[in-house]
Amino acid sequence: MLKEPVIIDTDPGIDDFMALVLAAKCERFDIKALTPVAGNQVFEKVWRNARGIAKLLGINCVVTKGAEKPLILEQELADAVHGETGLGKLQLPESDAPVCEKYAWDVMYEEAKKNPGKLHIIAIGPLTNVAIAIKKYPDIVGLIGKLSIMGGSAGFGNHSPYGEFNIWVDPHAAAIVFRSGLKVQMFGMDGNKTCQMSVQDFHDIMDLDCAIKQEMNDALSFSIEAAHGYGAEAPVLHDAVTMAGIIDESLMEFVECYTDVEVRSKTCFGRTICDVRNTWGKQPNSLVAVKGDKEKFKSVIINTLKKYR
Repeated sequence: MLKEPVIIDTDPGIDDFMALVLAAKCERFDIKALTPVAGNQVFEKVWRNARGIAKLLGINCVVTKGAEKPLILEQELADAVHGETGLGKLQLPESDAPVCEKYAWDVMYEEAKKNPGKLHIIAIGPLTNVAIAIKKYPDIVGLIGKLSIMGGSAGFGNHSPYGEFNIWVDPHAAAIVFRSGLKVQMFGMDGNKTCQMSVQDFHDIMDLDCAIKQEMNDALSFSIEAAHGYGAEAPVLHDAVTMAGIIDESLMEFVECYTDVEVRSKTCFGRTICDVRNTWGKQPNSLVAVKGDKEKFKSVIINTLKKYR
């Protein structure tokens, strides 16, 4: 089987960890690089997390350097959700892999040139690295085969009334990406929320016998406790939903529309504006996830964990 070349741009992150758990066992993927970006935690921590996750899961690829802060704004963290290390209670092995001195945007361009029209970039953190790649190498837009992101929302937000974290923390980067000419497959928080699992679903998963059971339980138990702290029954594993929706393309329903990002308004700063009714009459630049199948999502996780023996 001819595998799909993939770069995963990530800010690990408990739900990033679960997304990488799924990606590592996807037989369709040829993971070329993990490209950490400052987001859920400061760059040094997410970089260390990405290296440790790669070692734990046996992902044999480079882990690059990446953007240490948003393009313009000061960095905002999600440590209340992901903890001091970014991964809750999870303790990762220290990676002994050689340190890659290349930057994310350079590796993205190199892989896009090697695999013109085929490279799939899966961005599950802020879009800073992707935006820098587009600005530094404008021709990358014609070389990338597919860009899938976890970010934004067609409706409500989680860090402002309409702003979702990954977009809200670096909306200027997101605006560059959506205005670049790339067609973006967008898994936003409102669509992903339709795959929110119950606490019982989480325990069904955490009770599975697999080689990473302890690590998974350490991460997910913290996430459940954090959700209770902000008044939710259980967390939405946004990045994992995104990865599952890429792996099983029947999991999500999408609408095609033009999407832009608000970078000026005081009340709607960081909002993704999804013109689902085509009131602007613009050429669609996005496929926006609007509804998912929670049972399929749970099945993707369970079937993947069975491969960790």
